[in-house]
Amino acid sequence: MKIYNLFLIVLGMIVVAAANAAVFSLPYKNNNVIGKLQTITVHRGDDITSLGQQYSIGYLEFLESNPSVDLQRLYSGEKLTLPTKYILPPVPKRGIVINLAELRMYYYCKNTDAVYIFPIGIGRSHTPTPLMRSKIIAKYKDPVWVPTKDTHKEALELGIMLPKRVLPGPQNPLGKYSIRLSHNTYLIHGTNRPDGVGIRSSGGCIRMYPDDVEQLFHLVHVGTPVNIIDQPFKTAWKNNVLYLESHVPVEFKRKKATDQLEPLVDALKSEIDTWHAKIDWRQAVNAAEQQVGVPRPIGRRVIKVDI
Repeated sequence: MKIYNLFLIVLGMIVVAAANAAVFSLPYKNNNVIGKLQTITVHRGDDITSLGQQYSIGYLEFLESNPSVDLQRLYSGEKLTLPTKYILPPVPKRGIVINLAELRMYYYCKNTDAVYIFPIGIGRSHTPTPLMRSKIIAKYKDPVWVPTKDTHKEALELGIMLPKRVLPGPQNPLGKYSIRLSHNTYLIHGTNRPDGVGIRSSGGCIRMYPDDVEQLFHLVHVGTPVNIIDQPFKTAWKNNVLYLESHVPVEFKRKKATDQLEPLVDALKSEIDTWHAKIDWRQAVNAAEQQVGVPRPIGRRVIKVDI
C-alpha cells in the first residue's frame, strides 16, 4: 500500500509538471520561430479536455492541428499532433500578449529571456474580448464572483436565477485565481469548467486552465502591461527560412475562412519589401488555406552578391 501511495504521489507530480505552460528562451536576433511539433498517443480514458490540461493546449488548437480527428470520439492508440511550434506575435515582447486568433497568451517574463505560452478561452461572439492595451491593476486569490447586469440578464433568458455574489469554491466560475485589468470589467481568471478553455466561451474575460492561471498568478505583478491583438497570420524567419503560421480567424472559429489570398499578401508584403525573400507561392497559399495553426516553411532569403 505504501508503494502504491508513493506511485500516486509521483504520478501526480508528473501530471502537475506537464500541465504547466510551455516555456522557451527567446530566440536569437530576428529568429522568431520557437518550439517543435510533437505527437502523442491517446490512451484509454483520455478525453480532449484532460489532454488539454495535461499539455496546456486549447480545444481549437487541437482542432486546427488535427483536422481529420474526431476530438469528441478519441480512441486508444490514436495519434494526435501537439501544435507546440510557434511564431511569436509581431508586437513588442513585453508583459502579456494575447492573440485572439490563436486563443493563446504569451507572457514575456521581466528581466529574463523566458516566454511562457498558455491556451485561453475568450469572449463569445456577442460578448467579444476587445482589442486593447491594458495593464494588471490587482490580483486576487480565492476571488468572489459578482455577476454583471448583462450576465444576470443573459442567465434569466435561459431561466437561470444567479445569486448576487458567488463565494470561493467549486461553483465559482472564476476558479481560485483572478487578475484584474485596468479596463476594469475584464479579468484574466481560472475556471471551474476547463472545457471552456480554447474556445469562445466567456463574457469577454480571459479564461485559463486552473494550473495555468495559478502559474501565471505567481509570475506576474501589478503594473504588467497587457496587449490584446488579433493576428490570424504570422510570419517569421529562422535560419534564412521564412515561415507562415495561419489560424482560422476569430469570426470564423469552427469553420475555415474562404478568402485568405488578400490577408496572405498583406502578411508577406513587409517580408518581401524588407528582405530579399523568394516565396514559394504554392506552399504559401496551401498554408494560408489549410489554417492548421502551426508554422510552415514558405520561402527562403536570397543572399545578394555584388559583382
